[in-house]
Amino acid sequence: MGYLAACLSVMLVSIAQLAIKYALSGLPPIWSIRMLWDGAACQWLLLTAGLGCYVLSLIVWQFALQRLALGKAYAFLSLSYVLVWLGSLLLPDYSEHFSWLACIGVFAIMVGVLLVCWPEREEKTSTSS
Repeated sequence: MGYLAACLSVMLVSIAQLAIKYALSGLPPIWSIRMLWDGAACQWLLLTAGLGCYVLSLIVWQFALQRLALGKAYAFLSLSYVLVWLGSLLLPDYSEHFSWLACIGVFAIMVGVLLVCWPEREEKTSTSS
């Protein structure tokens, strides 16, 4: 149940990152406060949804932390980098370009998570006297 909660938290935080990035890219600069409210209802809604995903992610993350070892949980959280990278490549309007170097880095993250979260084998001790 802890891994399921960690997966959900990672998905929510990744969705939050992508939604907030998209919403903020459509809003005018913060110093033009008057323009912030003009015609940006969709951006504000998306920003609010992204922040809501962050809050939900935090609640689910607390549930995951209660059920997983801290080292495994935080290793698992790094999968959000993988999801955000994939999302920035696959979703329109992000204009991200594929890079083999980034791909190798993402692969390294995934291998690292597998190594940290892989179940350890208990060694049998012989009881011969």
